[in-house]
Amino acid sequence: MVFKKVENTDFADMDRIDRLNRLAFPPGEYVDAGELVEKAGRGYFDFWALYVESGVLEADGDVFARACDERGKDAGCGKGKGINSKEDSAFDSGFKGIGEPGFEAGKQGTGAAEGMEFIGFMVVVPFEDLAYLSFFAIEPAWRSRGYGSRALQTLPEVYPGYRHLIDIEMLDENCPNNAQRVRRRAFYLRNGYRPTGQFLSYFGGDFEMLVKGGEFRLDDYKRLIASLDIPEFQPVYFTKDNRV
Repeated sequence: MVFKKVENTDFADMDRIDRLNRLAFPPGEYVDAGELVEKAGRGYFDFWALYVESGVLEADGDVFARACDERGKDAGCGKGKGINSKEDSAFDSGFKGIGEPGFEAGKQGTGAAEGMEFIGFMVVVPFEDLAYLSFFAIEPAWRSRGYGSRALQTLPEVYPGYRHLIDIEMLDENCPNNAQRVRRRAFYLRNGYRPTGQFLSYFGGDFEMLVKGGEFRLDDYKRLIASLDIPEFQPVYFTKDNRV
């Protein structure tokens, strides 16, 4: 899998990034792709376009239309994660790979990767020794083939020696998409993430923090959030024992 850094909106696959971004994230979480890329270019975080070798598998061209039709059917409680945010419910770690090239850091340019197929994107906030995965989406036509797992397994190569953080929707039996939340959590656990016991609320949703590659320390995460300088993003932190 190739990670190609995106730092300006002249990127050749910007239209595909924008389309996937609109599909993957509900209104409560959606941030315009152009705005994300411009901020990445100013050093706020890293925006990675994900590629695999063209022709390794034939994409299902009808999946995008079906995903658009089905997006609303798995709506959660409040303004929490939508069906495709962070990880699609169909992600599977069973795909073993067909000789894709490895990580290509620093290959920034306006063109798509030659001979490669765009399959998704990640937005990562690196801070001190933390790498916080804040947006993660895979093209509908390429899901259920292990590419989500492949991307997560490549992240430690991109950020060696970092502690990797992600927040996912908190399990809640009263929410209609709880079964999807269970699958999503299992997906990250299969890929080496561990529960931290820390939860947070923001934008109307409750989320669980997971960590990979070290111990989670709340004060470190709070410093990362403060470094973003986003006044409207003010998480409320809690554990299951001290929730108000």
